[in-house]
Amino acid sequence: LNEIVWRTQTTDVWLSFKLFGVVPLTFLFAASQYPLLTRYDAKTARAEAGTNRSPDERSEIRGS
Repeated sequence: LNEIVWRTQTTDVWLSFKLFGVVPLTFLFAASQYPLLTRYDAKTARAEAGTNRSPDERSEIRGS
């Protein structure tokens, strides 16, 4: 989309698009991904599996 606007519009229009179009869209995309990231968070997955330690921490405890 950026490439299309850059090649077909004036520099002023493209700059406005970058500032007032792309930046808010980026923040909206990031905010929409938050629930997915929290769902598959490593800490949450370990808690659901019944352990609060990562695999690396468990191997250190066993001495390997």
